[in-house]
Amino acid sequence: MMSRSQKKAQTVYTDLTFLVAIFLILSAGIGAASPVGISVNTPSLSIEKGKDFTVNISVDPAYNSISSAQFNLIFDASVLDVKSITEGNLFKNAGVKTIFDNGTTNNSDGSLVNVWSLIISPGASVTAKGTLASITMYAKNIGTSKLNLTNVMISNTSSLSIPAGKTNLLVSVYGIDYTPPASVRSLRNITYKQRYITWRWTDPVDADFKDVMIYLNGVFKTRVKKGVKQYNASGLSPGSLYTISTKTSDSSGNINSAWVNHSARTNPDIYPPTGIRSLKNSTYAQKYINWTWTDPVDADFAKVMIYLNGVYKTTALKGVRYYNATGLRAGYLYAISTRTVDSSGNTNQTWVNHSTRTKY
Repeated sequence: MMSRSQKKAQTVYTDLTFLVAIFLILSAGIGAASPVGISVNTPSLSIEKGKDFTVNISVDPAYNSISSAQFNLIFDASVLDVKSITEGNLFKNAGVKTIFDNGTTNNSDGSLVNVWSLIISPGASVTAKGTLASITMYAKNIGTSKLNLTNVMISNTSSLSIPAGKTNLLVSVYGIDYTPPASVRSLRNITYKQRYITWRWTDPVDADFKDVMIYLNGVFKTRVKKGVKQYNASGLSPGSLYTISTKTSDSSGNINSAWVNHSARTNPDIYPPTGIRSLKNSTYAQKYINWTWTDPVDADFAKVMIYLNGVYKTTALKGVRYYNATGLRAGYLYAISTRTVDSSGNTNQTWVNHSTRTKY
């Protein structure tokens, strides 16, 4: 046996069910009124893939007194999902009691059906614009989807249906590329020289691949554009090991974090520079002798080692081209002996000598 409170609840539920049934049956009638406007946000919307967004089903009563509304929403199930539906402010702003049904969502076939709202306060209605329902949707795939309003019914306080002009929505879902390109392949050196190494590779096949970031022995050097497929490191030291390290990037700025490396050694320089030329004394004095010469033309020539009467004295760097021996004795014979050395440390074993006597 039901209690008094249970009987009261059943009576309220029966009354509400009856009101909803009356609304759905009588709404088929057409009343003479200006068309009501119902729309989905703006005519178009662009959303990033993977994001939620909200569309508002807006109603403009166009000076009509309305007390109920319903709609279906059809969308592309391969592009969008419906996540939730909440009642808007269309009827709530009037400070009246309403019933709201968020309908039935089927994300498999792309439909949201039988969403409706009804004022249950006797004789109450609204004439102001407002939001009938807010729908949270999810952009699950790149593409476009129409949001089509169907089965729209707007009714006045006499339960007469009022014509409604619909404005639908086109949603475009775009994708932001977060995927970096593949790495270069077949990275290798194609030279064996003393002063430079040329590395070559195969570019990745990614359509948006842009360039290769080049590091030499851990130091960033440059970016090599798509299609160049090689890098020449110059000004290197003979017989030294160098490592090229690469990362690829695409037109969206994504950088592949995986390094592709290759190490190669330059050809050792085992050849010394030629000797100096035109070695001669340019003075005739009692206490000193100044010798001059012409440096060798070897690109890697570095210095001249100076010996006086067989004793090492000093080194004259490339470009100096003279040695002044001081503190000598008058009337004595002095011999200068020289050997050239290059930047790799190779020493010419052939002596270039010159002897001269100080003035008496």
